[in-house]
Amino acid sequence: FELTAAVLAILLISLTTIIATRGLGIHHISILGYPAILIVASLVTRKRIMALIILYNTLCIAWLVFGELAGIYTPTILVHSVVGDFFSVTFILIMTAVMVRLVSESLFQSSIQLQIELDERKLVEEKIHQQAARTEALASFSQVLTQANQDYQLVLETVVRRAAELNFQKKQPIKD
Repeated sequence: FELTAAVLAILLISLTTIIATRGLGIHHISILGYPAILIVASLVTRKRIMALIILYNTLCIAWLVFGELAGIYTPTILVHSVVGDFFSVTFILIMTAVMVRLVSESLFQSSIQLQIELDERKLVEEKIHQQAARTEALASFSQVLTQANQDYQLVLETVVRRAAELNFQKKQPIKD
């Protein structure tokens, strides 16, 4: 996923630079895509990959500024909006929206999965606590039964009381 996002970011930065080079250079409206591309890429890439994307973006901006200053390319003269401007901006907006949507869906699905795992963990922990209580009760029963000088009535009362306590704990709802 990260590699795909990085390649897509490089491709979009390249296309934006080509469009700007053929148009008004650094003053072309398509360069508004640079920040959008960087924002979306930063959401899905690690620091190293993001640093490379930023470096590439900076080189493209340098091309637009210094390429014009050096006379390597000549921007067109400023004209009023053309149909191509609509398509450029629309393309950038759609690609940004798609990338943000993919990232947000991925984050949402991860959040749901984490909540499911957390709920499962709570259930397992509750079962462990119940099993520990049963084990403790059995140990208590065993201790009472092994004491020879105990009265059988007292032994029976202790066993019944501990069994009732265990039964009460079992019926308690699991607290969050």
